[in-house]
Amino acid sequence: MKNYTPVIFLFLLALLSACHTVKRGLSEDPVEPDTGPKGVFSEVLPAAPEDTVKEAYPQGMSAGTISEKVMYEQAFEELKRMLQGIKAPDFERAVFISENPYYATNYLYEDFQVNIDVHEYMIRQLMQANNKSDSMDFDVAVNQYGRFNIDAIRFLPAERKELYRQALANWAIFTYITDTIAVYPYDHFPYTYATHDPFGIKDWQNSQVLHLLSSEDQKGNCFALTAFFKILSNRLKSDARICTAPQHIYIQHRDPKGDYYNVELATAGHPGDGTIQTLTYTTTEAIKNGIALRSYDERQSIGLCLVNLAKSYEHRFGVKNADFILQCAELVLQYDTKNLSALLLKQQVLDERLRKEALQLKSADPVVLRVQPEAG
Repeated sequence: MKNYTPVIFLFLLALLSACHTVKRGLSEDPVEPDTGPKGVFSEVLPAAPEDTVKEAYPQGMSAGTISEKVMYEQAFEELKRMLQGIKAPDFERAVFISENPYYATNYLYEDFQVNIDVHEYMIRQLMQANNKSDSMDFDVAVNQYGRFNIDAIRFLPAERKELYRQALANWAIFTYITDTIAVYPYDHFPYTYATHDPFGIKDWQNSQVLHLLSSEDQKGNCFALTAFFKILSNRLKSDARICTAPQHIYIQHRDPKGDYYNVELATAGHPGDGTIQTLTYTTTEAIKNGIALRSYDERQSIGLCLVNLAKSYEHRFGVKNADFILQCAELVLQYDTKNLSALLLKQQVLDERLRKEALQLKSADPVVLRVQPEAG
């Protein structure tokens, strides 16, 4: 039997090493594709194939005939179906559809999946090279005095082995994102934190996984890095979860003993809860109320993508108080009342509307503003 492993590896290597993208401009006029090397994000077509837009667009409409705002609305509807339970929650899909409207939906989901396939392959190779489970005994060890470690009886042997596998997978993802690794004959260089633009104010692309994976500098803010980790974790079933603090997002997962600890991708470290609380100015009251230093399940994580879609809309069209933004925030809060990002987003819209009304009335007196009819 022929061994096709080298051929498959070279194919994956070619995809990963050529991931520079050529994107259509943000105007509605398509730009002709570059003639340079093509990667998984590099082929730009005037319109996506029909089968790739059947969920994102109304029947009978193509990407080329739909306004950019409708692209956002269609992304909103699909995320809404995930929150409603009509469509199964899929974080990888949610990240893609929440980011793609910013690029006038020029990316294809199939290409995005292939790109993630390549990263998953590299991480699995890293796991395989460091897997020691075959030489480990996961049964409860009793010493000569008949005593055992109390941590050893928290889980059954099969559960202890699975915890080890999950911890190994999370270690491999963390190492892959934050360090240089070699999978012969390829060297992978780390993704780094966008220290020059941590909130995506100068360039919203710094908040997006699509840009993180397709740009040459491989930089992103805490959301882009964390979302990328979560996508890979879901692929490898390593049970990592997203956590948030004021103006921050990070990963949390269990070690081989089953204890949770924090993963900070911006600094490639593992800070304690107290450190995160201090650095993000999180109050004890916020923690007790469950709106800060909290973890998100799969559906709640979809809500974060919806918030990201709203912020993308804000940056794309230069508005802070649009009905669409408020609609996104209120939908998230309908299913997750303690989503801090959605609460802050809603506050932003209402504050901006109040500021605008105050400027029109030339008064900041709350009594004057309260008696005015609601602005249209």
